[in-house]
Amino acid sequence: MSCRPSCKLADAKEKFQREYINQILELNNGNRTKTARDLGVDPRTIFAIWKKKTAPRWSIPSFGEV
Repeated sequence: MSCRPSCKLADAKEKFQREYINQILELNNGNRTKTARDLGVDPRTIFAIWKKKTAPRWSIPSFGEV
């Protein structure tokens, strides 16, 4: 999703959140729990943000796969 100056604030916020989460996930080698802890949110929040529009760069395992 490309966000030009004319995009809606909600779209810009979602884009920023996904990009920021991806950056922190990369720092944490894809560890969603550590990333959530670093960001001060529940791990399910990260999954919910990712699930909205685009596929993440990291593969998120389901709860039974870890």
